[in-house]
Amino acid sequence: MKRLISILLFLFLLILIYDFRVRFIGSDISHTPFLLGFLLPVVSALLWGFLPSMLVLLSTALLMGFFSLTPYNLFLLTAADIKEMSLFMLEGSIILILILVLKKSRETEHDLNERFQIILSSIQDAVISTNSKQKIEYFNDSAQKLFRSQYIAFETTNITELFMFQKKVDKKLFLNTLQRAKSQKKLVKTNRLVSLTVGAVHLDVYITVAPINDINKNIIGYVFIIRDISEQLEMERQREALLGSISHELKNYIAGIEGYAQVITRKLQRTQNSELDTFMTKLNHKIKTMRLMITSMLDLSKLKLGRLDMHQSEFLIEELIGATIHDIQLTEKQKIIFTGKTSLKVYADKLRIAQVLTNFITNALKYSPVNSQVEVILHSKDGEAIVGVRDYGKGITAQQMKMIFTPFYRGGSEDEKMKVSGSGLGLYISRAIMRQHNGRIWVNSKAGKGSTFYFSLPYIEKPKRLVVKSEKTILEKFKKMIKLDQISIKKSKSKKSTT
Repeated sequence: MKRLISILLFLFLLILIYDFRVRFIGSDISHTPFLLGFLLPVVSALLWGFLPSMLVLLSTALLMGFFSLTPYNLFLLTAADIKEMSLFMLEGSIILILILVLKKSRETEHDLNERFQIILSSIQDAVISTNSKQKIEYFNDSAQKLFRSQYIAFETTNITELFMFQKKVDKKLFLNTLQRAKSQKKLVKTNRLVSLTVGAVHLDVYITVAPINDINKNIIGYVFIIRDISEQLEMERQREALLGSISHELKNYIAGIEGYAQVITRKLQRTQNSELDTFMTKLNHKIKTMRLMITSMLDLSKLKLGRLDMHQSEFLIEELIGATIHDIQLTEKQKIIFTGKTSLKVYADKLRIAQVLTNFITNALKYSPVNSQVEVILHSKDGEAIVGVRDYGKGITAQQMKMIFTPFYRGGSEDEKMKVSGSGLGLYISRAIMRQHNGRIWVNSKAGKGSTFYFSLPYIEKPKRLVVKSEKTILEKFKKMIKLDQISIKKSKSKKSTT
């Protein structure tokens, strides 16, 4: 199509030149092989380039001057002949320049297309381009492989027909992403994984939509980039399952070692050997640290696989705090102080909340000066029981606070990391636990003044009480209207009222 347009433009240009010569210059070119005179320079321009074509044009002009314009005076050119030859050279130069510009633009376009094809073929992501009506115009090798199709009907298959979504919510997300890209006229990506079905295969993909705008910012097409991470997710699931299995086995071995260590400790207490008692205390501490690290790895694998189970029940949060502090204080010399409000009941997994609190307190002890104390604070606000653990260490920088809840992150210098044991998973798992409880977790810190880590849980409010008249009809009516699990109704001893 482009080649035909170029030929038509060339012919139109020749007609304009012919008309210009006849109308305004009065040249009689009926005896001049006008079209044939331009043919040879044009061919040379297409084959060899600008300079050779100009030499051919000059030679053609001289030949036409000698043999066409003055056939009877081969070596005596008149002024009219020179004028005719100069005009021919000017016209020919314009035509050659236009032809060479078109040729160069076509070569540049071809080179860009070749590079574009090579780049798209080497991209692992599936790339599909459509027109403004979302009809498919191009897809790369990865797209062809992903959708298991050797042929997709161009300009007839709509992109929405190609995507077979497993869930309606995924299709809605894709259409919203497409609409956002169309309205904002910029690249937009789905904010989560979407599930596609291709034949009998299920794919987990991210979809990016990028509109193609012309010079006037009008959308002339779209590019869809589909990143398939199904294999990656499957490998991660297998890795996490293997990690969980290994951690579970190690946990069993550690439990056995811990049992033997406790037996030895009890027997050594009878010998009253202080040195051996010290060794066994350190051994028990190391075993406990190792058990906590293995538990963290096991929890991480469960979390990745979505198997971090919760067994929720009602309990008083201050009782859990007191028991946790007591267990930690048995092996720690630094003082742990508990202050705050009491009688706050929550509905949560008691062991998991104790795990979060233990992580907070042990971290505070690790990063605090030896002679300092750690404070545990409990208060309520806006229907939440808020627990804070404050230390008086060197604090956390703003940059560290951004990373502190990510897996395997450990703040501090390399020397501090060597001195302080840990896996870097405690806070990450604690955040996951609080999210499953619809709770919150955060930290406040200032460099040089210590840190306070918080978590919050909705607390259970005491039953509400209403006072109504004792008439039987009113009391029965209130019993139907009020949910008895939230409001208790008891008949008052007084004859005047019922509570």
